[in-house]
Amino acid sequence: MEQLVNFIIRPPRAEYNPESDLLDEEFMLKGKWYQRKDIEVKNGRGDVLQCSHYVPLVSPEGKPLPCVIYCHGNSGCRADASEAAIILLPSNITVFTLDFSGSGLSGGEHVTLGWNEKDDLKAVVDYLRADGNVSLIGLWGRSMGAVTSLMYGAEDPSIAGIVLDSPFSDLVELMLELVDTYKFRLPKFTVKFAIQFMRKSIQKKAKFDITGLNTIKVAKSCFVPALFGHAIGDDFIRPHHSDRIFEAYMGTWAIPEVGFFPDSSTASKATSSTSDAINQVRSKRPMSRTEVPSDIPSEEHLPGCQDKDTVDNGSSSSNMISFELSNGHPFDPHVTTTMDDDQYVEYQLDDLTGFPCNVEEEERFFIDGFRCLWKP
Repeated sequence: MEQLVNFIIRPPRAEYNPESDLLDEEFMLKGKWYQRKDIEVKNGRGDVLQCSHYVPLVSPEGKPLPCVIYCHGNSGCRADASEAAIILLPSNITVFTLDFSGSGLSGGEHVTLGWNEKDDLKAVVDYLRADGNVSLIGLWGRSMGAVTSLMYGAEDPSIAGIVLDSPFSDLVELMLELVDTYKFRLPKFTVKFAIQFMRKSIQKKAKFDITGLNTIKVAKSCFVPALFGHAIGDDFIRPHHSDRIFEAYMGTWAIPEVGFFPDSSTASKATSSTSDAINQVRSKRPMSRTEVPSDIPSEEHLPGCQDKDTVDNGSSSSNMISFELSNGHPFDPHVTTTMDDDQYVEYQLDDLTGFPCNVEEEERFFIDGFRCLWKP
């Protein structure tokens, strides 16, 4: 259980060398020179954020240019913005990127999947506006960064536009889908206990409530023009997350055409030089990727619960059976939401010590659980 908690709030930090893994301090794209300015910004909690701003070496006409802030994903870092910079800079759009608190080379102990990262983003926006060298500001977020961008955009309607690449719609649902990777049969009420344990543990360690990270609710109050993108084969954050956020977004208003991004004639002028530059960046350092931990023991090596009657070794559907938490929200609209108390959901935890393996143990676990709840 603790392994999943740590996977959420303390994933491995991205390791990189700014001298070799970021774009050069001065570099050429399509015959024009650009530079990388490394900056430190302090967030409201006192953490120092390591940032980089990619800008033309000589600003066209000496005027402020629009800026896109690239927001990396879980286990990512500012080096992931290199491809975005290569795409946007030739269109006279500067790119600002940062290591969120708890990520990369920035200060901070925990990752909060958008909760505190939203405040990091605010500190960066405040810095750029105080600097006075940018005009319009847009956001480009990937995974956790997409959630962060959406949450901040709902509070700052002056943002010109946001790109939402693979956001999750609800953190609790995402956690359930992740542990669904390790199939194991557990009673429905046990899964509820597990989620409540993780919620309390994360609140204690990282000081945020996982039930508060619901981007569908946020999307209903966001009026910033948005572009959604999600890979069909994404097995970490599944595409239906973006579908649900998009539906909530479209239910609020019709997204108008805006003039922040380059016009179609400019966008269509992609050349082989851009592709070559991106391929060169990828060969140096692939974009960060978040994966489910692979070191959780297999079913046959899990402690306890070795009774063949309680383990389903046959084929089973990969779809997660729906159940409800205290707010009554079903976690999968494609399956029935009615379940009897003696039904089982296919679910897995990394440590099954103490969990029931038969009817007698289930009853004892249930009684002990309520004794703990009512203990003075």
